[in-house]
Amino acid sequence: VAGEGTAAQFNGPIGVAVNASGNIYVADSYNDRIRLITPDGQVTTVAGKGIPGYADGDRNTALFDTPSGIVVANDNSLIVADTGNDRLRRISPDGNVTTLPVTELSSPIGLALTHDNFLYVTELDRSRVIQIAPDGATHVIASTFNQPTGIAIAPSDDGPPKLYVADSGNYLVRKLD
Repeated sequence: VAGEGTAAQFNGPIGVAVNASGNIYVADSYNDRIRLITPDGQVTTVAGKGIPGYADGDRNTALFDTPSGIVVANDNSLIVADTGNDRLRRISPDGNVTTLPVTELSSPIGLALTHDNFLYVTELDRSRVIQIAPDGATHVIASTFNQPTGIAIAPSDDGPPKLYVADSGNYLVRKLD
């Protein structure tokens, strides 16, 4: 059941991200909403009507279908893996939802973002990892997984980022070189 504050109930919270102020953003997957938990424990809805669908718009009219992954971008917007819609969505700081112009994704589920705005996406259906450059160019960087779900970036001072992928179908966490 969706609610606010201490009455809030989550249904399948899959993705979690934290901003510099300590706010926690949750992809409340089966409630089809993006939620915010403030440092003092208050829960509010950032975007989503609570029913599955696909619509861009303001926080109250936008629709998601099983949002799963979520990251906080450098401009304080949120990027959401809208798994059921095969899309990536951006939520601006003022709550407007737009679809990113990335095509041909299949069940994006996990997201990780580097400090220089390279986005990494795990695709559940195609069992691969996609890199999306700041200019929007996409590259498949790995395709040897059995249900890749989560992805994380380890800090690196020298060279490319170190990526770790939850390979759920094989019960492994794998490092990408």
